[in-house]
Amino acid sequence: MMLKSLAFSDLGYGGGDDISVEVLDGVVTSAMKKIPSGNVETKTLSQEESEKWLADFETLHLENWKEEYRPDGMCYYGGHWKLEYATEQGESRKIQGNTVYPENWGDFLYWIDKVAPQFNPETIDRVELVCRSSYYRFAEFDDEEVAPTFGEEIVVLDRRAQLLTLERKENGKTEKTFSCQIDEFDLENICFAVSMLGESSGENPSPEINCTYELSISYHVLPQKIIKGSYEPACLPSGWKDFLEALYGIQDLRDVLELIPHLQGESEEYIYCSVALGEEERTWYYRTEDATLTVGDYVIVLWGKTNKRRLGQIKKVERFKKDEVPFDLEHTKLILSRAGEEELEKGTGGPLSYEFQKLMKDFEWRQKEFIAERWNNFQYTLRKLGYDKAEYLEQTKGRKLEDAMRDIEVAPFEECCAWLTWILWGESFREGLFKECLYNGSVDALLRRACAVLDGE
Repeated sequence: MMLKSLAFSDLGYGGGDDISVEVLDGVVTSAMKKIPSGNVETKTLSQEESEKWLADFETLHLENWKEEYRPDGMCYYGGHWKLEYATEQGESRKIQGNTVYPENWGDFLYWIDKVAPQFNPETIDRVELVCRSSYYRFAEFDDEEVAPTFGEEIVVLDRRAQLLTLERKENGKTEKTFSCQIDEFDLENICFAVSMLGESSGENPSPEINCTYELSISYHVLPQKIIKGSYEPACLPSGWKDFLEALYGIQDLRDVLELIPHLQGESEEYIYCSVALGEEERTWYYRTEDATLTVGDYVIVLWGKTNKRRLGQIKKVERFKKDEVPFDLEHTKLILSRAGEEELEKGTGGPLSYEFQKLMKDFEWRQKEFIAERWNNFQYTLRKLGYDKAEYLEQTKGRKLEDAMRDIEVAPFEECCAWLTWILWGESFREGLFKECLYNGSVDALLRRACAVLDGE
């Protein structure tokens, strides 16, 4: 069944893409139109590429797809798509859906991406983590000389195959191999954590630490990215803990890991700081993951049942094992950050939500060209604060964002968060909504109003 033509549209609240494909004399030509901008990009595959792409079409078996894919209940989040194709044998089909997709949807998008790579250029294809360490095995006899063992553990995620593999080596010899299939949820969880990683903080200054890591990220379109350094908490990139938690979320993998958990430290220490607020002599326990904080440093913390933002000073720093912590880990608040000059000048600061304020200030200095960075910060903050749940969208049902923006100056905090969540969900189904709301000022206005309400509480 040879493909003759194809038209594919994937639309969200803020726009989407129209992709058309024509096959002439065995050569594939595509045109991609961005909505609502109207920009059109074209691409022509080589004869060899065309043959491979057309052969892959056969493996998708679109003839087995249903004519319509719809959710059981009502859907408010966009994600409309439709597909039309015709073959040289005279067969033609029209298929459409809304937030529900065929089982091999990922394979289909991967195939379409070959003729429209700008469809999602930041798609991760492959992740490889290599950890290396030298250590000593126990001697069988007290007088036995033991040479150091050089260990290497390699974990590879193949997104296309949804396959996770592990290879462990000792002194260059493979000692163990392992592989397992992972589901879509775990796959996206790991890839999201990888996309949020910062840059390496540099080489480890402590010579006694002999552990190193190298993380290679291969994209479908963008150049490969490599993050590497010494495995010391102060030198790891931001987001590393979240990445490891996503990796350890794979039960089958967690059961066979040795070096990576060893490098992280099974006997991990937790840092507790005694913080004095204002002029009070009494101190309160707060946790931190910043090992550079010390006695005398001024920090920003959340205080009380209403989580008011307060300025405090560290009076004592202690480290505990998990079974020795003075207060439950889950119920001990984290230090938000080291206090800046502006916050020190204001003294106790205000009740402004730290995360929203940080996000708003980040948006003020970044230009509109930095769409990817601003989107990453936006979704990371909302998810961190818990504003990525479907229930927050209830306030937006039956309403339009442009109508809500007319009354933005009197909007309550919860409504601002609801519309920010609406933007987050909409972008998840179709690229373009966040950019549109950013350019028309909706995102900045919602953030400013949320901060203003919190500041006035």
